[in-house]
Amino acid sequence: MTEENINREDLIDLPPIKKITVQFLHFIFSIIDQLVDVLRKSKILILSGLISGAIAGYLYYSTRTPYFQVTMIAESSSIYRKTLAEMIKSLNNLIISQSYDQLAKELGVTEPHVRKLGSVQMTSLQDESLENDTSTKYSQPFKIVAHINQTELTDTFQNAIANYLNNKSSFRKIKNEQIKFYKEKIAFIDKELAKLDTLKTEYNRFFASSKITTTYYSNDVDPSNIYKHANDLFNEKGSIMVWLSSDSNPIRVMDEFKSPKQPQSTSRFGTVLYGALIGLGINFLLGLYLSLYRKIRNLQSKF
Repeated sequence: MTEENINREDLIDLPPIKKITVQFLHFIFSIIDQLVDVLRKSKILILSGLISGAIAGYLYYSTRTPYFQVTMIAESSSIYRKTLAEMIKSLNNLIISQSYDQLAKELGVTEPHVRKLGSVQMTSLQDESLENDTSTKYSQPFKIVAHINQTELTDTFQNAIANYLNNKSSFRKIKNEQIKFYKEKIAFIDKELAKLDTLKTEYNRFFASSKITTTYYSNDVDPSNIYKHANDLFNEKGSIMVWLSSDSNPIRVMDEFKSPKQPQSTSRFGTVLYGALIGLGINFLLGLYLSLYRKIRNLQSKF
């Protein structure tokens, strides 16, 4: 087999690049021509869609209820964030389904008040969803973001959401058992401290009246051991008191809701612009449909 035959067999027979390019450009320009033809023949229809969309956007802006976004930062010492996120999600589902009677019951506020709650969500501090959070660590901060329609209810909703999370029977039972244990431990420490105080008084009285020098103590009666043990008990009591004041609830609020002065809803210009673009798009598609329909009818009439 000659070298020329080998080269011919290795070649792949492809359409000329020039022909493919021309066909592609012809397809692109035909689409552009079609769109321009729709604009020319349906300009009144498209213009009416633009105007009607802008009017609809303005009316929506004028009649909608503005919302205010408030954010709370909290953490839990005994509940995973994913569990809390599911609980907040159940509240939001009640808002979406407009189950205001059940929502009022869950939050412990009146039904007229919960109607002012537009949404509630829980995220990480980086605004990431926690629905798929796999962390098994406690005391990780998170954010609860709510949209409300009345800033006067900011504190009401904050307390309601915190109480909703804190007073779930299963969570509260665990915390109550911990509180009971620590209170009993404090009572025990107080008794031990009282005994040590009495012991220190007796030791001081004994050494004051004895002939043993004040610089000599046996290991059994060294007052420094008594003071050290008392100090350890006092520090342990302090740690328990801190826990009771900050971690006795399943949820601890670290940063409260703030009442914003201005709503976070879309501006009037943005709402009107979105409405105009939607109206223009709808009527343009309608004009395109009518143009294609006419061409198909004309082709059918020729056959």
